[in-house]
Amino acid sequence: NMAINNRVSNSAQYWGGRAKEAFGRLSGNRRTEFRGMLDQVKANAKDAGRSVSSAFGDGRVGLNTTTEYVTAE
Repeated sequence: NMAINNRVSNSAQYWGGRAKEAFGRLSGNRRTEFRGMLDQVKANAKDAGRSVSSAFGDGRVGLNTTTEYVTAE
């Protein structure tokens, strides 16, 4: 399933970023530490985008022409 693969990939990117951040902090390399933090932010943003699209992408909630929120039956 593509969604599961994306979630595993995002999780790997997040934990890889954590490791990179820790390594950068321990070695005193601020660039590596920052890149690790950036990897974590990217992974979290992808997960947040996936959550939003799954909440609104299934047709349960939408907008009608009067811009009122309606629920599909």
